[in-house]
Amino acid sequence: MLKRVRVCGAVAVVACLCACLFAFAGCSAPAGTGSSEGTQDAAATKTVVDAYGRSVEVPADVQSAATVGSGARFVVYAGGQDKLIAATEMETEPALNRPYAVAYKDLFANLPATSNGNHLLETNVNEEQLMELAPDVIISSRSAEECDSLQADTGIPVIGITYQNQLFTDNVYTSITCVGEALGTQDHAQEVVSKLKEWDADLKARTADIPDADKPSVYVGAVNYKGAKSFTGTYANYAPPSSSSARKTLPTRRARKPQLTSTSSRSVTGTPTSCS
Repeated sequence: MLKRVRVCGAVAVVACLCACLFAFAGCSAPAGTGSSEGTQDAAATKTVVDAYGRSVEVPADVQSAATVGSGARFVVYAGGQDKLIAATEMETEPALNRPYAVAYKDLFANLPATSNGNHLLETNVNEEQLMELAPDVIISSRSAEECDSLQADTGIPVIGITYQNQLFTDNVYTSITCVGEALGTQDHAQEVVSKLKEWDADLKARTADIPDADKPSVYVGAVNYKGAKSFTGTYANYAPPSSSSARKTLPTRRARKPQLTSTSSRSVTGTPTSCS
């Protein structure tokens, strides 16, 4: 009888210990799971600094992207076009002044347009459509403030780029680089940036020894700006001739309207007649 009591007591003690172990396991499991999930959550995102210096948290492995303004141009430059699930009206109707859209016309033809594509003024963005498409990230050429607003309204990370009338500049290089970092195409983006810098150095080297007096003056006409423009549409300090160190006497957009002498021979009052 005494042995039976001792055995029963031992069994009770073991059962009690097992119950305690299960209880501890049950209490500690969520903490362990939470810690693991926390580690996974931290590893599932990365921080990208965009062209405006904004720190944007994006998924570590971005699978899809949409664009606002001229964002698609830089997605292509960065090598991430296969991740596009939405573009703008500019890309869905490609033109020769947007060769990146012509090169991928079949891709853009099948993408929904979520904005009108204007990257300076009067841009209409369909935020509801963007939220329905739910891209991992949005690439926008709008201002930093508008990028913040779009991100707040949609809950989707927005990477801002800036490059207006620029070619071989830090803004262009940074814009390509940050898009590549966001989309996970850093290697391609770096190759493009390196090639741009190579071309810049080549152009400068070709004209470095030419005296300013011997450099041609250049008027650049038919430059698009917020829509298609005729011969009178121009930029002061237009990027391509500026990059080749041309001597420029270019009118600004506020200059008086050029006088065209005829349809076959055009000259601009007060401006050299050589064109490039």
